[in-house]
Amino acid sequence: MTRRMRKLSVIVTILLVFYVAFHYVEYRRFQLGKTRPIDTKGQPRYSRGVIELVVFQDFRCVGCKYFQDHIFPRLKVKFFDLEKVSYVVIPLAFLLGSVKVSHLALSIHLADPAYFFPFVEKVYEHPFWNNSTSYAALLQQASTLSGINIKAVKAASRYSAAPALDRNFAQAKKVMGKVATPGIFVNGVDVSELSQKDLMRYIDTKLWELRRSGVR
Repeated sequence: MTRRMRKLSVIVTILLVFYVAFHYVEYRRFQLGKTRPIDTKGQPRYSRGVIELVVFQDFRCVGCKYFQDHIFPRLKVKFFDLEKVSYVVIPLAFLLGSVKVSHLALSIHLADPAYFFPFVEKVYEHPFWNNSTSYAALLQQASTLSGINIKAVKAASRYSAAPALDRNFAQAKKVMGKVATPGIFVNGVDVSELSQKDLMRYIDTKLWELRRSGVR
């Protein structure tokens, strides 16, 4: 082996040691608690991936609006659009004035899942998103989504949405104990208290662990 090759080998070894050490420190840093089973079957799902990020969300929650406006776009670009992370929303309705919004959002999902997230964007963009907007006004917002079947939405609203909301709240209580939104979970681990930067790092760490184990 030439001197140049030995030098290159040493540099690569050092970089590899730093890489492994960094991710080990990150792994030890994010010891957040036990994994909690969360049933996401039939819930609004934006993307699919090897890791599942679940958000219990109330559409009248200020923290949920912050998540939608500031954190979701970064997660979308880095993880969701690249199909690295599965993103699931579990709508709740326990804050004052939130029942109508969550009820309609779930009705839309049950009628046609493709329209759930576009409707959510409309809700958060609306200047009166945190006021007691009437159901008729919300339905009018929904009707502006191109191709949406409002008759199917109304049918889901009459028969299916309310029981689904009840099941969601029961699950939130079981998972969280005291319900608070946004409740953010990565593979069943509560990461709600992490900063935006640490949440991104935590997901990166989990992806690295999977790559290490041979999962792509």
